[in-house]
Amino acid sequence: MFGFNEAVHGLKPLTTQKFLDFLESAGPIPKNTLKKGFNFGFEDFVTPANKLAAHIKRKHLPTRSLLVFNNTGDTRPRGHLTDTECRPDYTAAFDENWNNGSTFWPLMQLVGEKASKGDNSPEQTAVSYLHYLLLARPDLRVAQGLLTTKKGVTLLLGIGGVGVRSLVFPWEEKKKKEISEAMFAFIYRLYDPGEFADETYVKTTLEVHEQVATAIYDIRIRTNSAQAIECLGFRSIYASTPFETRTHVLSNPFSEVVVDGKPLTVIKDQLCRSNTRFNEERYLRFELNVLHRDISKGNIMITDPEKRVPSPTGASTSEDRPHKNICFIKHIRDERYDQHETSVLLIDFNHAEILETKTDADNKKTFRTGTPAFIARAVENNGALPFPKDLRLVVGIPKAPRAYASQHPKRSEDFPPSSATILSEMPDDHPHPWRHDVDHDSESVFWVFLYWAMGVQPNDHPSEPSPSGPWSDLTGSWIARDRLIRAPDTDGVVHSFLRPLVSLIVDLSHILRCDGSWLPASDKRSSNGYVGEAFQRLILEFLEDNKDKDFMREKLKIEERRSIDPMIWLLSIPITKTEQRLAEEQARAQKRKLAEIEDAEEQDRRQHPDFATTSTSQSEDDELEDDEED
Repeated sequence: MFGFNEAVHGLKPLTTQKFLDFLESAGPIPKNTLKKGFNFGFEDFVTPANKLAAHIKRKHLPTRSLLVFNNTGDTRPRGHLTDTECRPDYTAAFDENWNNGSTFWPLMQLVGEKASKGDNSPEQTAVSYLHYLLLARPDLRVAQGLLTTKKGVTLLLGIGGVGVRSLVFPWEEKKKKEISEAMFAFIYRLYDPGEFADETYVKTTLEVHEQVATAIYDIRIRTNSAQAIECLGFRSIYASTPFETRTHVLSNPFSEVVVDGKPLTVIKDQLCRSNTRFNEERYLRFELNVLHRDISKGNIMITDPEKRVPSPTGASTSEDRPHKNICFIKHIRDERYDQHETSVLLIDFNHAEILETKTDADNKKTFRTGTPAFIARAVENNGALPFPKDLRLVVGIPKAPRAYASQHPKRSEDFPPSSATILSEMPDDHPHPWRHDVDHDSESVFWVFLYWAMGVQPNDHPSEPSPSGPWSDLTGSWIARDRLIRAPDTDGVVHSFLRPLVSLIVDLSHILRCDGSWLPASDKRSSNGYVGEAFQRLILEFLEDNKDKDFMREKLKIEERRSIDPMIWLLSIPITKTEQRLAEEQARAQKRKLAEIEDAEEQDRRQHPDFATTSTSQSEDDELEDDEED
């Protein structure tokens, strides 16, 4: 959904000469030889536009299809990947792409707004059409639009990753010739977009099936060796924020293209406001200088594992490949996979922050951002979590599995395994000033995992309701989610067949029970990046320990389990007696669990009134941890 932001979508006016210079910067435009101007006006803009378009074709582009302008305010165009309901008043498309006064979004060349009586924000409406046109046209770098009012006409250029530039003409007789000159260049650029189009997209076709239209693109990309590769039949599956971090994701699950020994089935095309490609592979994954800041269930895409088959002869290796020392979990578990192979694609970097470009003075906390239920607790709190009033156990650094340590020796050295400690007071030396950082992104990954685990239903097993308590905590405030961190293993939190997942949920939640700011700077667990490191070790260990278990191979239905509130029956919503009884039992069990944890923590506090923060023996660690979990 489009939301107008003056800083992003506000019109930046240009002089006539600068506007024409920008049009010509995309490619040469012939001189207009017409001596008379056309009678463009508010009541009839389409007729003179079509006359000028026909003249340009006849005089300068005789082999091109005819560009046709239509009034389209009464017709909702189809074929937009967002299914937007907006209806541009003006639309331009080539003659063969019109059908009974309607066309498709991926085939539009121009969109415009005719201000109506009572419309207080026609400029915002016109910009929204450019927004949706750029979403529908990944092959355009610049989209063209216009706005007519009773006072005049505004020509618009929506520049991907930059913003909107405009040129305004009043409806005055003395401006008639000047308007025609500008419209000549403006319409010629629609015929021949030049650099306004992205040459990467070499062909666009429209596939229409049962009233659903989808644009199919043939794309030419270049690898690190500058070799051109033809990627045929990719369709747009996601697009966002065309005037900021413009993002398009295109997919062809049946693609036969292979790059560096790996099948290429997804292409992510992303542009920063600075007009440079957003190399999240280098920054985000390996140097930790990019924060996504909005990791949530809607921003993670996963490829079908059944379509990604490891090489029977083993993965190819190359010493001169970038990031040759980086290795993902697929290769660690099975060396037949390439070391850079991953099934996860992180998308939508609209709120991302590039720390590498900041000086120390600028490297401070920024405004809070994130999606409810997935945002880190400290980020929602807009500061470090409050130091606990009672004693709190801080689990030790988990040991790196052997396969992980062999592939990541530096990480294993930076975070050696350690014993648990009891935390009783705030340290004098804080590790670093608080800001939204990479460990908060790692916490968001935990919330996404928990959300998924709570909602999945095994295909071939009886349906089971999900307790309402954890769902209420997950969608509640950071305080409620902190409560969920302390008691994540409520009965029924996952389907009974998937019960082994609870042990992983508990292990990950233990890492999150301590805010890094509670620890002294000398403690490795306060280091930026520790949460993600601990998560990787625990997840790999879990996968290895359970790789042959039945639940690991089970087909799952996502977000299928119902949440049953024990008070639903009071609202006369029909549920079965079994569901009612189960919901009440689950609510009571959750209350007992929280009460037991609070009692255990109170007992620890009484037993250790003067306990300083110190390491304990491993046997004591296990005993204390068992006390807290009972």
